[in-house]
Amino acid sequence: MDELQRVAMAAEMAEAGNEGWQVPLELPVGGLPPFPVEVLGDPLGGYVDCLAEATQTPLALPGLASLAAVGMAGAGRYRVECPPGHYEPVNIYVCTVLGSGGRKSAVMKAVARPLVEWERDLQREGLLKLQQEMAHRRSILRRLTAAESKGDIAEINRLAADLLIHPEVFPRRRLADDSTPEALTTLLCRNEAMGVFVSEAGILSLDRYSKGANYEVLLNAWDGGAIRVDREGREPKSTDAAYLTLCLSIQPGAAVAMATDPGKRDRGLPARFLYARPASLMGRRRFRGVQEMPASVRETYHRMIRAIAASPGGTLTLSPDAMEAWYILAEDETEPRLLDDFKAMQDWVGKYPGAVARLAGILHLAEHADKLSRMEIGVETMAKAIEIGRYLVPHARSVLGTPERDAARRVLRWVCKRDSFSERDCFTENRWLVGMDRLRPLLALLDQHHWIRRRPVVRTGGAGRPPSPVYDVNPSAQNPQNQQNGV
Repeated sequence: MDELQRVAMAAEMAEAGNEGWQVPLELPVGGLPPFPVEVLGDPLGGYVDCLAEATQTPLALPGLASLAAVGMAGAGRYRVECPPGHYEPVNIYVCTVLGSGGRKSAVMKAVARPLVEWERDLQREGLLKLQQEMAHRRSILRRLTAAESKGDIAEINRLAADLLIHPEVFPRRRLADDSTPEALTTLLCRNEAMGVFVSEAGILSLDRYSKGANYEVLLNAWDGGAIRVDREGREPKSTDAAYLTLCLSIQPGAAVAMATDPGKRDRGLPARFLYARPASLMGRRRFRGVQEMPASVRETYHRMIRAIAASPGGTLTLSPDAMEAWYILAEDETEPRLLDDFKAMQDWVGKYPGAVARLAGILHLAEHADKLSRMEIGVETMAKAIEIGRYLVPHARSVLGTPERDAARRVLRWVCKRDSFSERDCFTENRWLVGMDRLRPLLALLDQHHWIRRRPVVRTGGAGRPPSPVYDVNPSAQNPQNQQNGV
């Protein structure tokens, strides 16, 4: 809102008899840079460009999703040594923040399609062996039942030992959708590497099932951590290394809820994601003359993913120049700012240099999918990864660095539908807030920006609980244009 608009609004308010109110101030996100699709190169960049055009979606959505898909294809088999002696896997967690109706599902399905085909082929290849193992295990169980009925202890012990040699087998999996913590843990223990590509935030709401250590699977599988689950009455589950790829596209409210949830934030879950918060194309999408995805571009992308998935894996190292470029980013550019302008998002920035190393590994896999015997990442590839990383920083700040402002916008949407409200009613109808102590600073922020005004407290002197504070809403908040400026 520029000064001319503010003057005009003040005149409108005076004419409407609202002289007691000041013009409400904006709660802006601030300008965010566009996704640097040009650094992806071919074939990845061409695919992202064509998919964004075909679906009329922001470049960031297929851009981050395709990077996650490449990482998923190499997850559990490739790692990046950076700095020397430290290893980063190539699986990543990405989150594009975009409102509903943005064709997120279409992009997710297209990007994950070669992974779906890979999973299907793995299952077909292992079908005969799976059937043989299942038949053999059923035979052992039948003989074990017969031995137990006869009380033949020696045969029972022999068959029990045979069962340990032939554990229960399952079809190979590479992808999951909206899973419970238990189901996701089971899948990772059976398959080691899994991917989730969804246009919803269900997996971030694991506490809808139960309280406690539900986030452990997401925390540990981000960097190939071990998973150990021992619960009374249930079969133990374990794996020495689990690699999860998360590719989510969620609505702004879900992003705010994750960033402001102390349980998630304190344990480091939001800090593990790479964020993009692109401007929506809603209202600007084209329908005439939209170019379909060329079959050749789609097939090239599919071949790239399948080639990475079929490769043997290994450790990717950095050339001396690439290593120096990373040192400059980590030590000279990032570390000094952790106590300054990165203070509000130290948790994310602490993982930022490692994320850039992962991106360099992913870009290397995409660039050399047809000759993955080359295991050294060059300085050009590292420079591209750093450019993507610098794009990601302000987007992460918009989600994690200013959570109060974003949460205040969410409350403001509720406020703008009313003439007045009580603090208790606002909390009751905005249950995504963790507690009343989270709501009060948000109301104070809206009060400071003249969207609401707290009524004076009238002391009655009577016993009992004091009444909940009541707020009046700025009459100009009912103006849709003003709501848009603030929200």
